[in-house]
Amino acid sequence: MKLEECKTVKQCLLWADQEWEGFWDFATHQPMTTAELNDLQVLLEVQKEKFDNFMEYFGTCIPGKNNLDEETKRLLILSATALKRFDDAK
Repeated sequence: MKLEECKTVKQCLLWADQEWEGFWDFATHQPMTTAELNDLQVLLEVQKEKFDNFMEYFGTCIPGKNNLDEETKRLLILSATALKRFDDAK
């Protein structure tokens, strides 16, 4: 699947997992070793332009705040707090 084919938050996160192994587990707070987290962080930094493009597109897949179903809310909260961990580590 191409990123441009993703229409939902979940589809975007699954796409990202195909690009960066472990991204789904990271974004949904699944158990990961410190080494796995570090490897993912390094990979995202090395592919910063691709990741930035993903994040920009990801934002377009978020429906209006009044139209969020429970799964989308959950995934947005989980992914936002996961990404904050990387920001805090810098």
